[in-house]
Amino acid sequence: MINLEEWYGAIEEGDFPRLLEITLQRCPKLWALPKGLQNLTCLQNFKVERFSQLQSLQELPTALKCINISNCDMLISMPNCLESLTSLRHLKIKDCAQIANFPDDMILRHLKILTLLIVGVSTPCP
Repeated sequence: MINLEEWYGAIEEGDFPRLLEITLQRCPKLWALPKGLQNLTCLQNFKVERFSQLQSLQELPTALKCINISNCDMLISMPNCLESLTSLRHLKIKDCAQIANFPDDMILRHLKILTLLIVGVSTPCP
């Protein structure tokens, strides 16, 4: 969907009742994901890759077990709901150099695997 710029409408409660995984890739013009992602109550895996214009993520479903975000050049903040994702076990954030804001209370007590988390500009270890 290389020319998709906006995802109209919202995901309503009861939409896609058995959807387990979403992978969104290579949408360089898309600047926002649909509203209502939190209504996907069975969603366990969420992957977003290669979004040039995406600046933020909205509320996410509480059943998520895995979040994988990479190559989102303009992503500047993570959603405030991360702490409420009690099923989250795997978080990977890679090549998102503009991320500057994580929720103040982001304590991921339930996280089992943190694959990669780089906030801001990384520098090599001495």
